[in-house]
Amino acid sequence: MYLIGSNCIRFPWYIAKDFPRDALAKQDREKFLNFIENYNSSLRWNLWERTTFYLVKLLYFPMSKPFHAYLRKQKFNALKVSLYGAFPPQFWGDKSDNKTIRLGCSKDDDCLAYIDFLDFSKTQANWLGIKLPMPVLLAGAGTFNHPYKVDYQNDSYAKSLVLIQYDFFKSKLPVFLENFNS
Repeated sequence: MYLIGSNCIRFPWYIAKDFPRDALAKQDREKFLNFIENYNSSLRWNLWERTTFYLVKLLYFPMSKPFHAYLRKQKFNALKVSLYGAFPPQFWGDKSDNKTIRLGCSKDDDCLAYIDFLDFSKTQANWLGIKLPMPVLLAGAGTFNHPYKVDYQNDSYAKSLVLIQYDFFKSKLPVFLENFNS
C-alpha cells in the first residue's frame, strides 16, 4: 500500500485506510486503523516547518533543496519510529503464521513511501503470484532534476513483478525496468 502524497509542504503524506481486510489479524487491524486515524494529522507539515523552509528559501535559496530533503527525511523517520512503537515486538517477528507490516521509502528523495503487508504463512511454492493488471507508483516528481523512476531495488511491490509465473516476462521485465530508469 502506497502512502498518498509526496511528502512535501503542498502534498504531505496521507495513509489510506483501504488495505486488504485479511492482510492483518483482527486485533492488529484495529490497532493499525487506530494508528492511521491518530497519526495522519502528524504527517502534515506544521507551521514551524513551513515557515522555516520558506525563510531558508527566501534568505539563501541554494540551501532550500537540501533543507527540504532533510525535513522529508525527518518526517519519514518520525513515521517509522511511531509505527514501530505502536505494535509489540512479537508483531514484527517472522514466525511461520505471523501477519505483519513493513515500512519503506524511496531512498533518493523520501517522496514515495509504502507499507508492505507480509504473510509469513505463504511461501514461494504455495503463492499463486500477483494479479494483473497492477498499478505501480513511480518515485520522483517528473521534473528534469527529479524524473520519474521505478524503485525496483527496494520496493518489494515492484520486485514482485519478476515473480510473475509467465515465462514471457521473466527475461524481458528486468531489462525494461533498468532501461526505464536510465
